Amino acid sequence: MTLATFLKVNPPSFSGTTIVTKADDWFQEMERSLRAQQVPADQLPSLVRIALLSTLGR
Repeated sequence: MTLATFLKVNPPSFSGTTIVTKADDWFQEMERSLRAQQVPADQLPSLVRIALLSTLGR
């Protein structure tokens, strides 16, 4: 999956919360989204990192 394709599907955004349950909810939602898109396992860490950093404005 390309980065452009990943970003087009509007991945879940992380609010930056320190509440563990809300952070876990985001992670699970991201995981479901990536599985639904059949993203290869070796691409998962990079795409999650990109989604997290883009949410935080970096």
